[in-house]
Amino acid sequence: MSNTSVAATVDERMSRIRQIVVDELELDLAPEELDGQASFVDEYEADSLALIQIVSRMDRELGVKLAPAEIERLVNLEAIRAAVEAQG
Repeated sequence: MSNTSVAATVDERMSRIRQIVVDELELDLAPEELDGQASFVDEYEADSLALIQIVSRMDRELGVKLAPAEIERLVNLEAIRAAVEAQG
């Protein structure tokens, strides 16, 4: 698989993850408007249940499996991107 294909796959996954985050946090934003550095808790008022639901949907819909210990590090979209990229 070429690097371009891998990048497209990561971009496609992140596009879907952005949609999941918007849905689960019930944000009145378009997915592309999410700030990658904004704290889910501080900026978007997420609670721990919402974060668990995001991770659960990522697993169900995208096959992204994260260890429970990783969930607490998913503080923003960039942290999710790093976790997804680390999976390969």
